[in-house]
Amino acid sequence: MPILENLLIRGLKTTEDSCISSPLLKAKVEAMATLGHHFMFLADQRRQTFTSFNYNPDFYPLFGSNPYAIKLEKVQNQINSSEHSLLTKYVQLINTQFTNKNKQSDQNIYFTIEHTFDVHKAPEGACIKILPFLYDSQHNLLATLAIIEPIQYAGSAVLKKHYTNENRTDVYNISTKRFIPEESTQLSDIECQILHLSGMGVKEKDIAKQLDLTLPVLKRIKTIIFEKLKVNSISEAIFVAYKRRHIDSEPIQ
Repeated sequence: MPILENLLIRGLKTTEDSCISSPLLKAKVEAMATLGHHFMFLADQRRQTFTSFNYNPDFYPLFGSNPYAIKLEKVQNQINSSEHSLLTKYVQLINTQFTNKNKQSDQNIYFTIEHTFDVHKAPEGACIKILPFLYDSQHNLLATLAIIEPIQYAGSAVLKKHYTNENRTDVYNISTKRFIPEESTQLSDIECQILHLSGMGVKEKDIAKQLDLTLPVLKRIKTIIFEKLKVNSISEAIFVAYKRRHIDSEPIQ
């Protein structure tokens, strides 16, 4: 099953008391995609159908210019194959958040998944914004909307939970299986300096001296950097940090 098709929740009970019909719902989403030049997928939970609208020219090199001809399989084939299982788990987790009736804030949250494409032409990565688009009066989910935007990205796919009424973002920690504040995953100024100097080819002992650190402390900070960026080497860390715009200079070749 294609990754995004998991947004269609099997066996989900819905009612027909919504004031908007499926054709009207599609027309509304297409109007949003056209006016905003967006690439969107509408998951209609009532009809168990998926509809695409690609009006974002940045994606034409990957998917062509026909706004209706995008198949889920084609999107999945462009995503880094090593990330398929992880992205599927992310989508399934999102579904549980949108269908948990014990939570009254579902309409005040949305999720984003940042990932890379397994291709060498632009765009190199994407941010999939997933939000609950329509509920019935019993708080049953009727439709889910996915908006795909091109981004500059590298590294493992990341799931983020956004709270619209609190201006707050949490990041999903794979190890603990919990959402944690995004601030705890961001690189500090000194971590960015270490990567910047490493990318310039400065040796470890000279970096420690320049930043007034002991060598053991420097090594501990580098370990923290690796954990935050989910990488195993300084070269990977520099590359990922550059692609995510944490540092503003490319790694040396």
